[in-house]
Formats: sequence, structure tokens, C-alpha cells
Amino acid sequence: MKNRTKVISIFIPHEGCPHDCVFCNQKKISGSIKSPSIEEIRDIIEASLLTIDRSKYSIILAFYGGSFTAIPQTKQKMYLEIAREYKHNNKIQYIRLSTRPDYMDENQVNLLKEYKVDHVELGIQSTNPAVLNCAKRYYSMKDIQIAVKNLMRVQIDYGFQIMPGLPKDTKDKFIKTCIDLLPLKPSTLRIYPTVVIEGTEMKEMFDEGLYKPLSLEEAVEWTMIGYILFKQVGTDIIRMGLHASESLLYEDNMIAGPFHSAFGEMVESRIYWYMLKELVEEHDLQNIQIHIKANPKDFSKISGNKGENRKKLENEYNIKYKFLEDRSLIEDIIIEHEDKSYFLNKKEFCDKMYSWIKCII
Repeated sequence: MKNRTKVISIFIPHEGCPHDCVFCNQKKISGSIKSPSIEEIRDIIEASLLTIDRSKYSIILAFYGGSFTAIPQTKQKMYLEIAREYKHNNKIQYIRLSTRPDYMDENQVNLLKEYKVDHVELGIQSTNPAVLNCAKRYYSMKDIQIAVKNLMRVQIDYGFQIMPGLPKDTKDKFIKTCIDLLPLKPSTLRIYPTVVIEGTEMKEMFDEGLYKPLSLEEAVEWTMIGYILFKQVGTDIIRMGLHASESLLYEDNMIAGPFHSAFGEMVESRIYWYMLKELVEEHDLQNIQIHIKANPKDFSKISGNKGENRKKLENEYNIKYKFLEDRSLIEDIIIEHEDKSYFLNKKEFCDKMYSWIKCII
């Protein structure tokens, strides 16, 4: 795969799924009312191809929005035939879809392999039975393991989607979900802190005072833990925070919960805050001016959303800083004060956090 990819997304809202999970209203999330026809899918692909420089990007055709493998197989084949055709003609390079772990038996996985599917995202959400039952997700850890085993057997790549902050979830339960899933080593992960969407059972629970979503602060902290844990097993964290459609953002469909357009960067910024905090307290650095050497692409993450980290350094330790560019640094930073220099390695810090988190659970 080329280093850079572009995704052509085909949304199939709630198509085929016989369940009504308490958090789910796919028509609101995807901004789509009905599934696209075969002709509409072709139109979407062709229109998207006109906007992509195929010499620079690998192209992924992705079926999102519903439980794809719960669709009747005759319809699955109709959709997948189009994808396979475009892949065969090298107009796209990869086929991806999302589904539930309890709809991935051997026959189903064999069908996906036949139609050249490359990657399946499993919407796991949690491994805690009480959380899953309350969310009306009726499967077990064993179902998840079987789905992964079936995908591995036919060499289809897989990733997970998890949702911290569902009803009955706690920080410890979320960490346990991550620990449960780590041995399965997904290649990709999306972490979607739970938000309350109009038209869902969770909205009724929220209105009745039976459910309180995570605050933005809690969501950042929990997601940071998931990020650190999965990074240590080589998982590519491809999304943190819901990527909402325009209808979700602009039609008052989002009722409550920790949504922020820069949520992913806020999570990475929190790691930098803990790196800086540890250094400052370990060396008793206060009431000083420092220089932070870093790659310019990391400046905003180090400073934090709206300068949050900068403000905390000033308010808590009376430390002010200026950036110095060093493009040789990748995610790591160097703190300079007078004749002293401190190298902060992000991976080493995450390694230490990983060990600490696994010890406390």
C-alpha cells in the first residue's frame, strides 16, 4: 500500500441489522435515509475517482454504516461484485467493510474472501457483559474470538471499534475491555466515546436521568489509555472521536456527550502534558523560561487545544516556553533550560504508562 490512502465511503445505514442498539441511529450518523442503489454506488465511486490523484494515493472502497454481513447474501454479493470489479480494474486497491462480531461465521468469511475483501472492522464496543447487555449487544468474548479466528484463517485483515462511556461502563471496565482485546492484535482501531444521538433509546435514558455521558475531560483520559495500550501491540489508531456527518452536526441530532472536532489531537496532547508534567516535577523546574525543541508538525499537540498545556505550565509551575524547530525529531521533544537539556521520548513514556496501566487492572 502506498503511504497515503483515500477512502471512498459507501454508507449503508442499518441495512440488514435486526438489532436496535441503544446508542444507534445510523440514519442520523451517516446522514443517509436509504441504502444506495447499484447505480448510485457507481456514481459515488466515479465522482470520487475524479477528485483523487491515483499516482499518489491507494484507494480504499469502504462499506460503512450498518452490519454489512447481516445483509442477505444476495445483496452482499451485489455490493461486493461492484467493489471487486473496480479492484480488478485497479481503479481501487482495497475493499473494507464494518460489521458485528456475531455475524462472522465461516461461510460468511469465505464469501468475503471470494470477493477480495481486504479489511473488516468489527464493532465490538465493549467486552463487559453488563455493558453489552445494557447496550443490547448480545454477544460474548467468545464470539469476538471466533470472528477473529475465522478472519485470520482466510487471511483477511481486521480492526476493532470500541465505545468508552456506554451505560454501565466505568473506567476500570473500559481498561479491562482494552486488556481483553490486546491479545487479538487488531491492525486498526477506532475509539468512539459514546455520544447521545436523537432518535435513540439512549436519548430516552438520558432524558429520564438514567444515563450520564462522559464529560469531555473523562473521554480524553479514557481514550488516552486505550491509545497507549493498543499502540504498544502495533495497532494503528485510525480514529479517535466520532466523525459526524453534516446532518449530525447541523440538525441538532447530537444531544449530549464528549464530541469535539479536534478530539483526536486532544488525546495526543494529553500524553504530551503528562510527559512535561513528569519532567517538571522530577527535576523541580519552576519559575523559569524554557525552550521546547520539536518538529513543527507537533507544536499544536504539545501546546494543547486552545493552548491548554501552555496555560497549565504557566498556572501550575510558572513556566513559559518558546518553540525551536527541529525537523529531525519525530514525536519526541527536547527541553532546554540554561545549560541543561532533557530528551523526552514519547514511545518510552508510553511504554512506561502501558506497564503501569496493566499493573493496576
